[in-house]
Amino acid sequence: LHAELQGALKAVMSRLPRRTREILKLYHWRGLTMREIGVRYGINESRVSQIHKSALEKMNAALEAAGITSAHAF
Repeated sequence: LHAELQGALKAVMSRLPRRTREILKLYHWRGLTMREIGVRYGINESRVSQIHKSALEKMNAALEAAGITSAHAF
């Protein structure tokens, strides 16, 4: 299941806009705060949060469409 999930996540992330992928990576893998990401992109913290939430919703929907339930993914 781990390899299946990893492949599915990679495929889903590849379909997101570049900036959205970067925001997810900076937040989840690099540990930057929403505020720090906002400064980097010249947008406010609230907008970063909106982009992040929307991306997670899209990823969840795509994974569920691929037969991977959110309980398995996150």
